[in-house]
Amino acid sequence: MNSRTILVLVAIFILLNAALFLASRNNKLPMGSPQFPTAQNNTPSLPLDINNKSVESVMVLYKFQGKIVKLVDVQNNKEILLDNQDQGVPAFVLNKDTVIVKQKNTGPAENATLKDLVPGTDVEITENYDLKTKNWNTVLVTIPQ
Repeated sequence: MNSRTILVLVAIFILLNAALFLASRNNKLPMGSPQFPTAQNNTPSLPLDINNKSVESVMVLYKFQGKIVKLVDVQNNKEILLDNQDQGVPAFVLNKDTVIVKQKNTGPAENATLKDLVPGTDVEITENYDLKTKNWNTVLVTIPQ
């Protein structure tokens, strides 16, 4: 791995951590978002009790892929609808903390904007779920190049 690749990986790691930190402060659950399973129905076994007083948040990251069908307005934000999105998948609501990037196979990610998210665009959406607050948050939208 060359130094440029390492730099890109470090930058992505920092962006994701910053997004997770900001997302942990977002307390709104979008309408129609599914709930994470409870202990009675197969919640993953965690190494530490999420109710421990030292634990501020516990995040589970999901990565979704698909093609944008359309963007719709939702409470002063935009929601991405994907071609393969089905029941049980959270709403992909973009907020002021959502990071949008274009990523080539090689080289650093480039900043992108909402204007780059048009119908027909392939995207990878990173969504997190906070087990303590039971909130979903769209943290990253990547446009593969």
